[in-house]
This record gives sequence, C-alpha cells and structure tokens, in this order.
Amino acid sequence: MVANAERKMLQSDAQNVADYFRTLDVRHDITVEGHAFRLRPIGDPDAALVVQLRNDTKLNRYLHAGAPDVPAQLKWFSQYYLRA
Repeated sequence: MVANAERKMLQSDAQNVADYFRTLDVRHDITVEGHAFRLRPIGDPDAALVVQLRNDTKLNRYLHAGAPDVPAQLKWFSQYYLRA
C-alpha cells in the first residue's frame, strides 16, 4: 500500500511530467520506426485520411467523434497546434 506522502509525491511527479510535455511544440520532426511501423507527428496533409478513418463505420466505433470534413479537420489541427 502506498502511504499518503508517497502518493502525493507520485502525483506531484506526474504533474511535473505533464507540465513539461505541455511546453513542447507539436510541430516537430521526431519519428519512431520499427520493422513494421513508423510513427510521426500528424500534419495538415493527413486531414483527409483522418476524416476518412473517422467516418468509416467499421472503424469509428473505436474512435472519438471527429470533424465531418477536411476543412473542419484542418481547423481542429490548427487549434491543436496552438494548445499542445
């Protein structure tokens, strides 16, 4: 069992990490690659794919509701870039 003092320290550490990540700019070129995957930051050219995936009835049950079209998705991206 975690004592109250330890719990508060862990919560403080988690908050410090979260605060740090909020200071990072989302517009970066960091990628992670493996044998069968490549992770990279999302960008405006991905808007059409995001809309397509979010509107696919076989997939969207696993996703949060998103923008209904590309212009709305681009608007969401621009707001995301500012707050992230």
